[in-house]
Amino acid sequence: MELLQETTGTDIQDMQPPANRSFQLATPLVLTDKAVRFFWSEARREAGVPQIRPVAMRFARRTASVLSFGCFGLYTSTSRKAVYVRQPKVGNDNIKCNLQMTPGFPSGVLTREQTRPEIHSIELGRDAGLEAFQCQDAVVIGSATPLFTYVREPISKFISAYSEIEFRNVIEKNTTYGFDYESETLGSPQRFAVFVRWLLRGRMWTQAKRREEHAGMKDVLGETEMYHMMLSSGMFKWLAKPGIGKIYVGHLESLEDDWSATLSTFGLGPRPLDRTLCQHPSSSDELGTKAGAMAALEADPALQRALCWILLPDFAAFGYELPPACSGLSVHGRGGAGCKGPTEEAVGGLVARMQVADDGSGSGTAHAHNPCKPSGQGRSSKGAGVG
Repeated sequence: MELLQETTGTDIQDMQPPANRSFQLATPLVLTDKAVRFFWSEARREAGVPQIRPVAMRFARRTASVLSFGCFGLYTSTSRKAVYVRQPKVGNDNIKCNLQMTPGFPSGVLTREQTRPEIHSIELGRDAGLEAFQCQDAVVIGSATPLFTYVREPISKFISAYSEIEFRNVIEKNTTYGFDYESETLGSPQRFAVFVRWLLRGRMWTQAKRREEHAGMKDVLGETEMYHMMLSSGMFKWLAKPGIGKIYVGHLESLEDDWSATLSTFGLGPRPLDRTLCQHPSSSDELGTKAGAMAALEADPALQRALCWILLPDFAAFGYELPPACSGLSVHGRGGAGCKGPTEEAVGGLVARMQVADDGSGSGTAHAHNPCKPSGQGRSSKGAGVG
């Protein structure tokens, strides 16, 4: 199975990562559509989703594609010191508001009272030189400006996204859509389990009554709040290209240290990170959705394995260890997918093959290595917070 696409973007041959062990230069990981479809097929098998008819499969594959290859957007300023690659549910608004107060990032630093996530869209933000771009327009910024982002443990990110979706639809009433998983008790483990299977079946598309006859995928993602589920590694499909700057990655679990490394790397600040800026009201979990989701996963290892399949690209791209429930997960009936030997291949082996390294050619090519042996290394998911 062809897991990876060749990427010919950032030349990192002569680059050295910062001294901080967590915030460092990324080597892009770009998956093929075939690989993503395979992962979601395995997720459906683990979750016990009945066989999907061909017409419905089209929507299930669309869900897999848009969530695996999405890119949330770019945040920068006319100073062009750096570009922040936005990530939903990884402190996105907090980071944007901190950047607004960081010397060297905007052309005019804002006060705490002036900060807000969307200030770039009003005169005050424009006067400070703040700008937002879609990822497909990154080439306009140019290759001389480096990019950076932050990621988090994949399962905790998924749970946080689920909680955000519930909060916005139940408390803020951001959508008038009705989905069948909502018949389950709000905040219950059963509701989360039904939601995961609903997502795997592509019901987001078939049950969303479109406000316009020809509404596009972005419209549905935004109006249903499902864009919060986008994988962080999806950015590489859009940004690991010629004419776009190199990408640095830090981790939410070590955000304070990585923030300092970010400012040092790009010649910004100094300024301490203020974690209280622009926080989402959903963080308090007043609906009990995070607790319900964690209870569902603890009670059902198969459901947790299904999530591991969906989130496998992020585990591989950012060095997080698979949780214990997924460590023995195997690919059934597909032996020889790049490995000699048994007809079952441990998921750890797939992760190791998906993790990429520069091949020294200067092409920035993403490729598989260590075909059948798990890497045995990675950032532990134990104790990762669900914020």
